[in-house]
Amino acid sequence: MSVDWFPTVDEEKCTGCKICLDFCINNVYEFRPLKEGSKKGKVYVVNPEGCIRRCAACMKLCPTKAITFPDPKTLGQRTGKISDKKDAYLKNVDKEKAKAIQKQT
Repeated sequence: MSVDWFPTVDEEKCTGCKICLDFCINNVYEFRPLKEGSKKGKVYVVNPEGCIRRCAACMKLCPTKAITFPDPKTLGQRTGKISDKKDAYLKNVDKEKAKAIQKQT
């Protein structure tokens, strides 16, 4: 089976904040420390098959815009509301992070 919908993380823009990792329940992402035992690192796509087709909520949550997806027009008409998923996620993160995310989107 060919996967035509999955995120791409720009390693230059990723700060390793893990917002996408914490949000995605499908284990699409993995955090890899820069050095053994380090808390600093980057997030990588390790399970593109787990991504829900036409979901791009993690892209909207990313404060540095490091996540991109294929053009949804090539997949047909978009379904669902990303904003609903984003709002549900923001209710579960701490208030400082939520404010920072809201400012970025």
